[in-house]
Amino acid sequence: MRKRLTSILLALAMLVGLLPALSPQAEAAADDATALLQEVSTKTSVPSGYTPIYDAEDLANIANDMTGKYILMNDIDLSGINWKPLEAKSTKGLTTSFTGILEGNGYTIRNLSCTNEVKAGLFVENYNGTIQNLALTGTVTVANTNHFNGYAAGLCASNFVGGIIKNCTVAATITNAGSTYTTDVAGIAASNFGTISYCRFTGTIRAVSGGDAILDVNGAAALGDWGEITAGGIAAFHSNDNTLTACEMTGNILLQGNVDKVYAGGLVAGDSGSLDQCRVTGTISLTGQAKTPTLKIGGLAGASTYHCQYTDCSFNGTISIALSLSDTGSYPTYRVGGLFAESISDATIKNCYASGTILDSSTDENGALTVPYLGR
Repeated sequence: MRKRLTSILLALAMLVGLLPALSPQAEAAADDATALLQEVSTKTSVPSGYTPIYDAEDLANIANDMTGKYILMNDIDLSGINWKPLEAKSTKGLTTSFTGILEGNGYTIRNLSCTNEVKAGLFVENYNGTIQNLALTGTVTVANTNHFNGYAAGLCASNFVGGIIKNCTVAATITNAGSTYTTDVAGIAASNFGTISYCRFTGTIRAVSGGDAILDVNGAAALGDWGEITAGGIAAFHSNDNTLTACEMTGNILLQGNVDKVYAGGLVAGDSGSLDQCRVTGTISLTGQAKTPTLKIGGLAGASTYHCQYTDCSFNGTISIALSLSDTGSYPTYRVGGLFAESISDATIKNCYASGTILDSSTDENGALTVPYLGR
């Protein structure tokens, strides 16, 4: 009976964010799986001022001039290469961000393998640069063993102010295997202070928390101390009053471990920006153990702050949680929502809906089922 009551409460919670009618744009996006991507007119000749990219060596040479304009002229296969994220060092040894243009031209960078990096991805940082019309497949792994924070995402670890990522698809596996310190993992950019639009993540994010966040060949975790997970389908953190526009997550976010803090969202884990015409049809799952946890998990965003705005967005995916909870008498924060887990400062929601599924089979130290605080 208690299980049934839990299921009923969860189902009702998914209807809280249901609003009467979607805009024509949102309805079209719901009917057409490709509606959120823009058509690319592939160029067969190199535009004036651009450097052509034909192979892996050409791609790696971008690091020699992070201000240049580049265009892919065919698919690039990075098989057998341990990719070094694109960056350039200044005379003082500091990282120089990408400020140029990478025109994907409708082509795909295949089989990216980026491992053992604290800031992992195709690029380290995009600052005032543009990455557009590109698809990416492969594996990106952050290995943070002695830094305050590590970052992993498909296209760049950080998309800073002025950075533009547009019309890109990532179908990669993003993991934090080997990390023993905090990591932020995401599909497109781990941290976003710039603009991301018309982007899609269709891959898998696998994040493990614990003193030794090591995954074996079967994806099982060898767990150590209690730790923190931050994961988002597009960005782990989205901030600086910017807007994610027409972005989509259809992949999987798989979280597991000994957790004391989890921030996760189908689009973003933490949000102080806005979401417009975005949707999530993928899966977020959390398994493992939690001790007096802070859990904020939402179909679109984990936690929203600073007057965020959500317009024409939808969640039609699945959130599944199965934790063994302990020390629950010490006032844990346990919040799950179809749109977001919580709004700290007056979020505005317009024409958004949640019609997905939330399943929670977590138990406390006595084996009893728990019912989280359910948001919109």
